Amino acid sequence: MPKWILKNKNNVICSIPTLEVSVLDGCIMKLSVRTFTSTKLRNKITSKKTKFEDYPKYVLSSDNSLRRKIKGDFADDFILRQIDNQRNEIPFLDISSATAFENTKIGVLTNIVESFNKRYSGMAKITFQTISEYYTIDTRATAKENAAAIKNYLADKNIRIVDCIKNEQSERLCSDIVELIKEKYDITAKIGTKLSKAALNIRLIHNKQYYEKLENDPHNEHLAKYTIQHITFEDFYHSRKFAISTVINELIIKNDIKNGKLSLFDWSQFGFDSCLSFGISTGGDIPKYFFMTISPDGTFLLSEQQLDLFSYNDYSSCVEIFNDDKQVQGIIKFSEHDILAIRNTDMFTIPEMHELHNELTSGNTALRNKESREEYLTSMTEIRHYCIDDVDYYFVGVCGTGMKPKLQTAALIRSVSQVKNGNVEFNKLLSLMNVTFIRNGQLTVIPFPFKYLREYISLSANINKD
Repeated sequence: MPKWILKNKNNVICSIPTLEVSVLDGCIMKLSVRTFTSTKLRNKITSKKTKFEDYPKYVLSSDNSLRRKIKGDFADDFILRQIDNQRNEIPFLDISSATAFENTKIGVLTNIVESFNKRYSGMAKITFQTISEYYTIDTRATAKENAAAIKNYLADKNIRIVDCIKNEQSERLCSDIVELIKEKYDITAKIGTKLSKAALNIRLIHNKQYYEKLENDPHNEHLAKYTIQHITFEDFYHSRKFAISTVINELIIKNDIKNGKLSLFDWSQFGFDSCLSFGISTGGDIPKYFFMTISPDGTFLLSEQQLDLFSYNDYSSCVEIFNDDKQVQGIIKFSEHDILAIRNTDMFTIPEMHELHNELTSGNTALRNKESREEYLTSMTEIRHYCIDDVDYYFVGVCGTGMKPKLQTAALIRSVSQVKNGNVEFNKLLSLMNVTFIRNGQLTVIPFPFKYLREYISLSANINKD
């Protein structure tokens, strides 16, 4: 697509993002971004397994298509590689206009399906599976409830901002952060020179690139004794108004881990009369296994477990599941007989793309109201769960109320299956994704205790270095 082509300040093409549409086993379509980069930028491309000279070269034709370079071609050429540490993305969906729609993954898919079905009419046809029966979690009040919970939590907390850069711009940024916290949470943060064990600390530093040639990199300092969230000047300066919520949420999660108590979610509302455990594996050749066990009152215990054939404890059966099935992404244990395994699938949801395209082409861009969402966008909004062949599936979209016209990513479908012989219903846990304190205003795509586990793994790694 012409709009995807990236040029430098001299209007010279640097890279050409493209969309690869492939069909996997089970007739599952996959949409992958593939970037062709100008050979003039070879110094920004690290080549490991294949020599740079051995990559096939491509040239851009006048019709915006790419073809293999042949002898006698003198046009600028490109290879199918990405610039180091750079990732190009193509929006999944945009319903602000017909043109915006056509320049998205769904827009391209719509064109491919329509062209294929027209060309091979009577011989073959591309259609998609429709799920008509599903259970939905209402997300309308989620964001407002989260804001109120954060304000209540911070009411008796001290927030300290420590400036490790100490120049005029960093001082101004720290002052702005104080104002943002006051405006958003009605809390007066203080600027200090040292970290405080009794406070929630925000520490302003430079990004990793800045410290590459310096001996002391504050990213590597071991500060496990403090509740601390680093922010980098280069990344935070222009996004501070929107990113401050993420910073505060991260601090609260870290403080919860320190205190062993959930603070932004009323766990007791579930009415569980026994503990519930969540587990993940780090994967790799030498995996580690971490668990979070939550008591009925919301207190919790975090621990690391080992695969030990000679010793058995409450977590051993879960560790064995991870060891036997590498596809398991997470485990939820109700009891020895009731253990659920969450797995990623290659599937994702799509909207009523042909109908959306027709509406946008006719000039109708009012497609985010309640009626239009229910008609065209149910597969992109809310938390929805369905069951096929005794296997539970779910996906997490965006909150329908107040949704934006542009969605950067698809809603991935995950499966949840019973590992043992229990009969617990996964519906009971859908509310654990109806929270916005994990992804800054967005619903979390897996039960939020897994976020605590990942944060604990990161904190444990720092402790072990001390």
